[in-house]
Amino acid sequence: MSFCVLVSGGTNFTDFEFLRLDLDGYLKDKGVTPILSGCARGAERLAIRYAEAWGSPVLRFPGPWHETSAAARARYRRMLDKSDAVVLFWDGKDQWTVWLENEAIMRSLSLHVVSYDPVTQGKE
Repeated sequence: MSFCVLVSGGTNFTDFEFLRLDLDGYLKDKGVTPILSGCARGAERLAIRYAEAWGSPVLRFPGPWHETSAAARARYRRMLDKSDAVVLFWDGKDQWTVWLENEAIMRSLSLHVVSYDPVTQGKE
């Protein structure tokens, strides 16, 4: 079975090159890696773009726009059930990312948290 990675994080994350460099390094010895995404704007959509550019399969788990918090948590738990690792792009504030981090830790999944500053991303 292949190594599957859930990529998520801030919806305000827009720096594709930063994401690409980080995922290239993190995934370099993993081969073709399926990427799981909840399809939200920001880090999740950039992860889909990354996977498509490098020929990795994408497992999409989109939620309806009117989804409740409980339904979203259940959907992300299904994604975590299929994941071997979680990569999170975190601005230091987003509580949804903290929740995902805690869920990954409780499941003993490999966890890679990448910090970013939404004010300076993509400007260096």
